[in-house]
Amino acid sequence: MYNYYLSLFAGLFAMLSAISSYFFYSRLKFLIGQGIALIMLALSFLFIEQYFATASYMICVARVLVYFLYERKNQPTPFLVQSFFALLTVCAYFTINVTILKTYKPLDILLMVSGIMYTYVFGVRNLMLLRYLIILPTAMTIVYNVLVGATPFVIVSYSFEMLANLTAIVLNKLNQRKARQKSKGKKV
Repeated sequence: MYNYYLSLFAGLFAMLSAISSYFFYSRLKFLIGQGIALIMLALSFLFIEQYFATASYMICVARVLVYFLYERKNQPTPFLVQSFFALLTVCAYFTINVTILKTYKPLDILLMVSGIMYTYVFGVRNLMLLRYLIILPTAMTIVYNVLVGATPFVIVSYSFEMLANLTAIVLNKLNQRKARQKSKGKKV
């Protein structure tokens, strides 16, 4: 089922959705944007026959849906639920790479670890803290995508997502600084 052009298209759509999600100031909208991006990433990897990546991203889609439901109720995602998704990611690696394909892809371990990190990071309810914590798993995923030969849009998507995240952090800090300066000016 190798289809590079369909993978390119799915990667482009994922890129646009992921990047835009970082400029939403609502955690719900952020999760929706991330969910759409994950579905498109799963399709992109399916089209280039990276099966663990496809399964990993489908687990991420389920995770986003569950986290979204907790967020709608204004409740934190329980640690046990987060741990379930982390364990599911590990099981997917062993089921696909060890049991079915017998490939033991060591590179997929990098994606597995970043997926586990994302699982716990996305459970953080403070959006600014989430933005800081997401830097490491995003960097790991960029490295993975480059090394497995993912389509350019997937690589660019994660790179832009990293830049968008860093931009959102800087913009937030600038806005906080302006607000502090404005409040100091009123006190005088």
